[in-house]
Amino acid sequence: MGYALGSAAPIQDSQLLTQLLGCSQHSSWRSSSGGTLTAPEGGSLEPLNLHWGTVKLRSSLARQQRPLALSPADVESLALLPGGRDGCGELPAAMDEIQDALTPSHLKKAKLMFFFTRYPSSTLLKAYFLDVQFSRCITSQLIKWFSNFREFYYIQVEKFARQALLEGVVDASVLRVSRDSELFRALNTHYNKGNDFEVPGRFLEVASLTLREFFSAVRAGKDADPSWKKPIYKIISKLDSDIPEGFKAAGCSQELLRS
Repeated sequence: MGYALGSAAPIQDSQLLTQLLGCSQHSSWRSSSGGTLTAPEGGSLEPLNLHWGTVKLRSSLARQQRPLALSPADVESLALLPGGRDGCGELPAAMDEIQDALTPSHLKKAKLMFFFTRYPSSTLLKAYFLDVQFSRCITSQLIKWFSNFREFYYIQVEKFARQALLEGVVDASVLRVSRDSELFRALNTHYNKGNDFEVPGRFLEVASLTLREFFSAVRAGKDADPSWKKPIYKIISKLDSDIPEGFKAAGCSQELLRS
């Protein structure tokens, strides 16, 4: 982890948190949970005296408009999801650019966005996925993606916090997440596979603070309480930052990755 021994004033973490909060974008904590959507019950039977062409046409339209029943999917699944035409979300000017399903490209972009926002609202997601026709299914899946991103993030940070305790670290202030640390490599490999995007320095600051919060909580024995992580989540949820405008572009172009 590459921490250096040394003393630091106890107020350092408080100052860092104050600075981070000062430039954060979101001030409220939103929980991210995806629901399960089920298909509506089938409609009434067609009258027998209808012309066959009319029945065939109405059946075709019904199949196009009927949403699929979704079970709680494994997070980060690349399965294509249906999108309803419910008019939600902002649409690009060219209608032929709109997609009614999430793609691997959208997943890649969402992972990179996690470096800036850990708790995005549905409104924020709609503003950055302009090429998607939003429905409840699409919104739910995007929120579920970020829920899994957070789960991986917190699991990794907790693991390294406990490892620091086992190695004899007693002062949380010496813990830092740098670009050459093992924790950063684990996170970067997960969210930035290929290492073709330069992770913003602010993410390192947030990760360092998260690491120290977990370390201090475990060292104080707070992990005996089943809800001991919630105060940490509340702190980190307030540290989201502005997402670059380039992320609003469709997909994840090489220009965005290299910028």
